[in-house]
Amino acid sequence: MSKSNASYSDQRAAILFKAARDMRLVACQVLDDVQNEVELLSDTPAWAKSVAKKTAELASDLENRGWEDCGFASTRTQNLLLNSKLNYSQSIDAFEARIDRARIAAAKEGERV
Repeated sequence: MSKSNASYSDQRAAILFKAARDMRLVACQVLDDVQNEVELLSDTPAWAKSVAKKTAELASDLENRGWEDCGFASTRTQNLLLNSKLNYSQSIDAFEARIDRARIAAAKEGERV
């Protein structure tokens, strides 16, 4: 184990912040993996939303624990956390847009039949 100048609480916070970012990445992947029309028009979106939400909530819990342990983070760490939140928000928006496009396409296909 290498020694660090950071206190134990700072080291724990850094690990918790990274875990929070990684969990938000997983939440994004859950939403981003639902792509095809069959999935988008099935029960899969409800499942994906639920899993992503629970994963994002865990990410927030981890981040909050990091703030409790340390109370301070570098500007870089704060930017990385903010970017992970923005990426998750963008994944939600893209996911909902895919669902809307699939519904519109299915409705148009139904009109042609």
